[in-house]
Amino acid sequence: MSQVTVAACVLFGLAMAVESAVWLVFLHRLKMRHPLQWTHVAQPVFWTDRTILSARSMMLYLQHKSYLDSSDWDGRRYCGR
Repeated sequence: MSQVTVAACVLFGLAMAVESAVWLVFLHRLKMRHPLQWTHVAQPVFWTDRTILSARSMMLYLQHKSYLDSSDWDGRRYCGR
């Protein structure tokens, strides 16, 4: 492999790691600080192996701004950010 290909692979891997870390922090804070919003998005009450796999449904929840239907004002603000 050329040096450019190796560098691109390393940068891609780092970008994936950073994105995963940000996503995990978001999910953890949503669950701990805004449990009403967590239940509104229909995430599991307890962390399981499949919690991370539900990222697609959470992304759609945020993209379509479904969080605005929740009665948790602080949770809505958090999701809006």
